[in-house]
Amino acid sequence: MCGLLRLPGESAELQRRNRVKVSAGPYQLKVDDVLGWVVTFFVIAIIAAVFGFTGIAAGAAAMAKVLFFIFLVVFLVTLVMHLVRGRTPRL
Repeated sequence: MCGLLRLPGESAELQRRNRVKVSAGPYQLKVDDVLGWVVTFFVIAIIAAVFGFTGIAAGAAAMAKVLFFIFLVVFLVTLVMHLVRGRTPRL
């Protein structure tokens, strides 16, 4: 990726010295680091688009609703059992 940023007539040593582009306090990001993050978020966006533009998102939402109600029922049952017993759990 470094070859993309090389100016005509620029030596490799000069290019290495100029790679540090972003400085925020004690942290410095190199161009290669930033480009790596760009590629990572681009891939995540493509995967999210595939899930969003197909019916997979609707299926996942339906499954989430089912799991929510299952866990809600389990929570209510355990809450009622705790209230009936009247004891606090041992730590």
